[in-house]
Amino acid sequence: MLQPAPPVILGDAAMSSTIRNGSDPSPLPERFGFCRNVDSARGDGAGDSGADSVEPETLIVLRFRCSDRCWPDGTHEAWSSGFTSDGNGELEVTQRNLGLRALDRRTFLRGAAAFGAGTWLGGRAMPSTPATARTMSAITARAGTLEVTALLDASGPFFESWTHAFPNGTDEDFARARMVDPEAFNDDGLWHLDFHCFAIRRPDGHITLVDTGVGPADSPASAWAPVPGVLPDALTTAGIGVDEVDFVVLSHLHEDHIGWVVRDGRPLFAEATYLVQQAELHQLEQGPDRTIWNYAIAPLLDSGQLDAISGHTRLRGGARGSGDTVTAIPTPGHTIGHQSVLVNSGGRQIFITGDVLVHAVQLVNPDVVYRFEADQARAARTRRTVLRHARANGALLAVAHLNQPFVTP
Repeated sequence: MLQPAPPVILGDAAMSSTIRNGSDPSPLPERFGFCRNVDSARGDGAGDSGADSVEPETLIVLRFRCSDRCWPDGTHEAWSSGFTSDGNGELEVTQRNLGLRALDRRTFLRGAAAFGAGTWLGGRAMPSTPATARTMSAITARAGTLEVTALLDASGPFFESWTHAFPNGTDEDFARARMVDPEAFNDDGLWHLDFHCFAIRRPDGHITLVDTGVGPADSPASAWAPVPGVLPDALTTAGIGVDEVDFVVLSHLHEDHIGWVVRDGRPLFAEATYLVQQAELHQLEQGPDRTIWNYAIAPLLDSGQLDAISGHTRLRGGARGSGDTVTAIPTPGHTIGHQSVLVNSGGRQIFITGDVLVHAVQLVNPDVVYRFEADQARAARTRRTVLRHARANGALLAVAHLNQPFVTP
């Protein structure tokens, strides 16, 4: 079912003009033009192939359907800087390419719940922002025969300011980050973020889902995240049935990525195999806190749906012999066994990063650390490697926590 994949050598100078895909190197993509529907794709395809000639701006056309809870009057209001609307549900955006000790993340986050978030905010109560504060049903990017749809599970403020969450970020770093993701910065001083999952639709109609969001109101993420999430509704709106999902890749086992693994104690995606890196599973199994294990892992073990993978793993991609691939790639640092997913089809790549970077400040300066990374130095090295690969290969990044799910590095 799953085959070990030859490593994708991220950042190797010898791979600057191709990315190895089995024994078949694929050419670098030309300028991207993405859209949900093939026939309505735009983008002029300008620019010579090759990493050095990739245009500094990428036109991405996004098609979506508004949620009634987002815009009750049915208008298609632009929700992020740089968006324009044609009034028919289509948005366009041009995006510009653009030694601290780690804390025990889970202990800290649970402490925030135990003592009350106001304690951690200098006496201010944590804003009660619903997960549907800003809801988009689906945004889809295309690479060859494969579609990647961003599904917004939740949106809201973190309980810390961006300066506390990213303590070595400079004023210049944050000023540059604000240009990339202005909605992350708010007058309340808190970091505002989205919680995205990503669905990869293959030519056979089946879905590989990457991450499962914050989950229902009683999920482990309820200690700090804006629950309940709306992933089941987002899937329905995107035309995806839970029975179409045959693989669920968990980038890592933090609360805000495993929330909809189960519903009412049973796996939500009954036909799916759930994929976790063995190193991640081992780390969780050895830890003293059984919350996530009991909530998500134990039910998967009971149902026989958990598959622990090791290293680069080739997942189901395009049609046999097409060269279109979906590959799980270890990207450690945020957690010990963190993994990302590289979608490669038609000479184009989409890199679903997980939490390799969680804020735009880490996109503009990959050396900026996040307080809750398990290994901050390793996480920074991984970010540099991923960004170097993405820039060399013209890859689009699919990111979990920026307020726009697709960005160009």
